[in-house]
Amino acid sequence: SVNFEQLTANLKSKLSESIKDSVQILEQELAAAQTDVGRSEVLKKLAQKWEAARYVEVASYFYKQVAEADSSSTNWENAAEKMGLAFRVADDSTMRVFLLENAIVAYQNALAFDTANLNIKTNLAACYLEGYPNSPPQIMQGVFMLRDVTVVDSVNGPANFKLGRMAIVSGQFDKAIQRFERVIRAEPTNAEAYYLLADSYLAVGQKEKAIEALKNCKKLIKNPTFVAEI
Repeated sequence: SVNFEQLTANLKSKLSESIKDSVQILEQELAAAQTDVGRSEVLKKLAQKWEAARYVEVASYFYKQVAEADSSSTNWENAAEKMGLAFRVADDSTMRVFLLENAIVAYQNALAFDTANLNIKTNLAACYLEGYPNSPPQIMQGVFMLRDVTVVDSVNGPANFKLGRMAIVSGQFDKAIQRFERVIRAEPTNAEAYYLLADSYLAVGQKEKAIEALKNCKKLIKNPTFVAEI
C-alpha cells in the first residue's frame, strides 16, 4: 500500500506558491463538502492541480477518489487511464505495483457499466501485458481479452497492434504480419506498425515487402535521426 496522505503532505513543499495555495484552499473545501457530488467536484480540481504540477501519481490517486465519490463508467475509465499513465512513468517499485493494481480495478469497474466497450477491454488487457511481463497467467489473460476484442472487431487497431507485438515476442512472425497488416488498414498513418511489420517480413525472409514497409514508415516519420536509421 501507499500512504498518499503522507506523500501529498511531503510534496506540498515542492509545489509553486500559487499551486500550493490553491491545493490548501481545495483541501479546506473538500473537508467542508456535504455531498458526494460536491466532493467529486473538489477532488477533480485537486487532481488537476497536482497534474499541472506534474505529479501524475498523486493526480491519479485523486482521479480514483473522484470515481469513488461519483461512480460512473466515464469517471472510472478516466481514473484507470490516469493510473495507467502514472504506472508507466513511476520509478518506485511499490508505487508502480499500487498504480497498476488500482488501474486494473478501475478498468474493471468501468467495464461493469459498459461490458461491450472495446476500448476499455483493450486497455485493461494492456495492463496485464505490460504490468506482468514475467507472469504467463496474466499475460494469457491479456491475450485472451485482446482476442475477444478482435472477434467483435477484426480490424481493431489497438488490439491487433498489441497482439502483433506479442506474436513477435513469441516468434510467431506470420501471425505478427497478419496483425500489423490489419492495424495499417485501420490506421494507415501508424508508423510504428509499418516498422514492426518490416521486422516481421524480414524475419520470414520477405525482404522486398520489408523494404516497402520501411519506405512507408519513412514517409510518416518526422525525426531526422530515426529517418536516417530507417
